[in-house]
Amino acid sequence: MTAYASGAARPNASNLNFSAGQTVPNLVTVPVGSDGKVTLFNSSSGTSQLIADVAGYYLPGTPTATGAFKAAGPTRILDTRNTAPVAANTAVSVQVAGANGVTTGALAAVFNLTVTSPTSFGFITAYPNGSGLPNASNLNFSAGQTVPNLVSVALGPDGKVSLFNRSSGSAQLIADLAGYFLP
Repeated sequence: MTAYASGAARPNASNLNFSAGQTVPNLVTVPVGSDGKVTLFNSSSGTSQLIADVAGYYLPGTPTATGAFKAAGPTRILDTRNTAPVAANTAVSVQVAGANGVTTGALAAVFNLTVTSPTSFGFITAYPNGSGLPNASNLNFSAGQTVPNLVSVALGPDGKVSLFNRSSGSAQLIADLAGYFLP
């Protein structure tokens, strides 16, 4: 499923991934079109039932205050399917600030993180690059699953976020930027 502003071009990003018969939740941050609507696009070959609950909204206007959220994208900032999977017990770092329209010095990022084709069960931890690995998970998975989750994470001093694969197997990771917090 892809959620995007009504009237806008559909982005090459997914907000929710599923297999036949699955019930999968995810939190999504998406701009609203000029008509006040959001488009939900099903790219599967079958039909799907959708439930959408609004949890909040952002005020219109250009954010300028320190710490204000600025929507961006969705823009794909990582897709290891184009390079190599993330090995077991290994981190991959992604440049966020200063890239893909994100201002240099951004404090944190919000992105949809998806794991796909994992070869073992495990979890992914998102954390500021250059800091210690926290004992926490942002995304949990079993072998062969495709699982998304919305992630909010502070950026390291270099503007990067690290994604650690705590698993005995490799996993493909996809990250689609939804926005960032101003410096």
